[in-house]
Amino acid sequence: MMKKKILIVEDEENVIELLKINLLRRGYQVETAGSGESAIEIAKQWVPDLILLDIKLPGMDGWEVCRKIKEDQSMCGISIIVVSAAAQKTDIQRAEECSIAYFITKPFDLCDLLIAISELTGVNSGQSPE
Repeated sequence: MMKKKILIVEDEENVIELLKINLLRRGYQVETAGSGESAIEIAKQWVPDLILLDIKLPGMDGWEVCRKIKEDQSMCGISIIVVSAAAQKTDIQRAEECSIAYFITKPFDLCDLLIAISELTGVNSGQSPE
C-alpha cells in the first residue's frame, strides 16, 4: 500500500520543520507549501490525503485555498486541518462552513495534532501509515 500523503501549508519555517520531522518519523510522505498559490498547485498535482493549512499566508489566504480545493472535483475529498493563530469566533464559523475536519489553534499541542491526523488518515499513531 502507498504511504499516506500530507501537505503542510505554512509560512513559518520553525512550524514547518516541527511538523515535517514528526510526520516523516511516523512514515508519512510530506510536501510543503509556503503560500496559498503553491499549495493549490501542489495539491492538484500530488493529491494529498490530508492538508495542514495555516490561514494567515502571504498572497492567497487559507480560506481562499480551502474554497478552491473544495470546489475542485479532483481535490474536494481531501481532508483539511486548519492550524492557525487566527481563532476568532468568525474564523471558527468559517471553518465549519468550509467543512474543515479540525480547527487547531497555535500554539498547538503536538500530541493533539498527531491524534487528529491519525484519525483522518486512518493510521494509529504507533503504526506506519502504509
